[in-house]
Amino acid sequence: MKRNNCRDSILLMILLYSTFFTASIYKSDFWGNILSPIIDVITSAVLLHNLLLLKKDEKSNSKKIWINLYFSMLSWTAADFIWSFYYFFTPFSPDKSILLKYMYFVPNMFLLAAVILYFMDIYRKWNMLQLTLDSLALTLSSVLLVWIVFYKGDIQIVKLLVKQHMFENTMLIFDIAALVIMFISYYSIRQGKLNNSTYLTLAGIFVYYMADMYYLYLCMHDLYVPNTLIDSAYMLGFLFIATGSITKKYSDNSSVQQREEKLMNVGFRQKRFILMLFPVIALFFGNFSIQTAAYFLIILAIREILTGHIQRYIKKEQLLAAEKEMNVLLEEKIKQRTKEISDAYKKLELKNKELDFLSNMDHLTNLYNRRYFFSNLDSKLHSLDSGEKTALFYIDLDRFKFINDMYGHQIGDQALVEIARRLKMHVCGDSILARMGGDEFVLVKRGFFEYEDMETLARSMVSECNEPIEIGQYLFYVSVSIGISIYPMDAKDCYSLMRNADFAMHEIKENGKNGFIFFDSRISEKMGRKIKIENLIKTADYNKEFELYYQPQFSTVNREIIGAEALLRWKSRELGVLSPTEFISIAEEMDCISSIGDWVMEKAITQIAQWNKKSLHLKVGINVSPKQLDNKNFIDRLTFIMNENQVSPEQVDIEITENQAIAGEYRIKQIDSLLSGLGVSVSIDDFGTGYSSLSYLKILPFERIKIAKQLIDVISSDNFDYEIVKAVIMLAKSIGIRTIAEGVETHEQLDILAKLGCDEFQGYLYGKPMSASDFEKMIKSNLLVEKNI
Repeated sequence: MKRNNCRDSILLMILLYSTFFTASIYKSDFWGNILSPIIDVITSAVLLHNLLLLKKDEKSNSKKIWINLYFSMLSWTAADFIWSFYYFFTPFSPDKSILLKYMYFVPNMFLLAAVILYFMDIYRKWNMLQLTLDSLALTLSSVLLVWIVFYKGDIQIVKLLVKQHMFENTMLIFDIAALVIMFISYYSIRQGKLNNSTYLTLAGIFVYYMADMYYLYLCMHDLYVPNTLIDSAYMLGFLFIATGSITKKYSDNSSVQQREEKLMNVGFRQKRFILMLFPVIALFFGNFSIQTAAYFLIILAIREILTGHIQRYIKKEQLLAAEKEMNVLLEEKIKQRTKEISDAYKKLELKNKELDFLSNMDHLTNLYNRRYFFSNLDSKLHSLDSGEKTALFYIDLDRFKFINDMYGHQIGDQALVEIARRLKMHVCGDSILARMGGDEFVLVKRGFFEYEDMETLARSMVSECNEPIEIGQYLFYVSVSIGISIYPMDAKDCYSLMRNADFAMHEIKENGKNGFIFFDSRISEKMGRKIKIENLIKTADYNKEFELYYQPQFSTVNREIIGAEALLRWKSRELGVLSPTEFISIAEEMDCISSIGDWVMEKAITQIAQWNKKSLHLKVGINVSPKQLDNKNFIDRLTFIMNENQVSPEQVDIEITENQAIAGEYRIKQIDSLLSGLGVSVSIDDFGTGYSSLSYLKILPFERIKIAKQLIDVISSDNFDYEIVKAVIMLAKSIGIRTIAEGVETHEQLDILAKLGCDEFQGYLYGKPMSASDFEKMIKSNLLVEKNI
């Protein structure tokens, strides 16, 4: 229940109760019999609502307590409805009904059950001697007070009232029992703190029982009048209980969680004061005498004397227990030290073995770790029999970083443990399964086998890992990429065997993930070239080796040049011309992409400035990587370069790939806040190749969508891709976003795009990427080249 709803419920109950209280003052049967059932229903509904909100892990006694409190209110509500029915619709007098008499007794039973359950929930660690003494003292004082107030201390009155009011006397016994248990429960607590909900609930029960005892007093003396203040007192008790149920959710949970440790009864509290109140109450009812006072004083004196003895006994027991515990502890320490000295060598040896074992294990998954794996693998390779082979499976989880980032490392760790369990199912004989770190695992199989055997095993592992993982309320689908290398065919030592399996694993990741592949010479050549590119990119001279090419962009309507896209080319001294698709991903892995991106941005904007001086005003698209956007200096750097070259922001188009643009609503807002105030336009590059939904277009803060070449290539032959392109263009137009098609190579493709309403295009049909000087000549001569330039 929300706080506003809680406040409204409490205010409504107070308002209705105030009206009922006013009716009670004026002894209005009509309004009292109308308002009472209404308040009952609301109070019952509040109790039921908050009962249903109790957590599943709520202590069983706590839930039973609230169930009994709810049924006490429910039974009272039923009795009030029948009372009102008698009053309004029958000639019978409700206060003469035997049925109602018994029905109004039912709430007392449920409340007593709740009080007993509460007592059972908190007394477990109390001192039983002190508890028994306090219970006897309060019980005797209560019985004596009832004897004086109800029976005037006269045995004849007792006989008369017991005979005439058997039912009322029975109820009185239950009331006394409930009040005694409540006083014992509350005033025995010397350590710990009750929360507000408990205070309100106990106050409500107390008010109810005090009202009931006064009601019984009135009945025994034939003084009870319906719909008077005594009835409003009953209702006040239930109002307190309902308010307690509302505030339960917001009470301080720390005392509840530590209740068994802190709600202790060893010591003194206000029970002496409570016992001294009994003669005062007797005096209030006008039945006080010296003899009465003597009875109460005797009970108090006996309780005080015995309490002193019990407390001394408790302290003595505590001292003896502490001394005994200290002696036992010292004896154990002496024995332990003696044993340690006598068995020093053996314990040291066991410790060394244990440490050696722990140093070889991964503490999260209980698999072997990297250290043990390499030492064991090396020994396995050197102990192979003739004809034996060793297969190494390098296993990496796909997109596991997403789970850690989205759900936290605790959930990610549980997912790793589950994957480890599934992989362990494939370990048998002389196999080794180890966790290399992060989300990477390795499995080694030794023996006489064929490639088909290892292929079957790999397929089984992929299938097993693809099964859903359920962690709490989350359900995950995790796939794996496996690279396999076999000794001695693919490697001559353990490190090269491991490296080659790693190469194969990266190859399967680049080719779609969720599968396996065996290492071969093609992968070896590819990885060798990658390593060479990594080495060369570290020492590359950007100004000498890098060059920007510009691919013209045209209007679909009149085929005029409307801009260009800046494309990076690397003319390596050793490897020749390299495409960005080959080296950009490597640059991102090596954290060189920011410096390369800055160079591209500076060169492209400088070129725009040069063309402006020649009255060639064009907009140029500049590709920006995710790491550049994450750089806190990116905006300052872009602004500085534009200001330095006096280039207008309207001439710069920042191109962001679809996957980084649609990486969640947070990413979209981040891009919008970065670039919105700068004045540059933003385009989504390669749209249609990622995992985005068309519905994302309505919240994207971008001016243009670049439809991916993969879709354009088959637009004339594949109806599915045609419909995708058509849907993108139609939706973009409806929300005011321009579209540009990439990779247009045939007139048929261009005609289809023009028919669909695509705004712009680029591709080999009208212009390949070209140097700045060639591009400038093309603009000046206004040539539209239909084939290779």
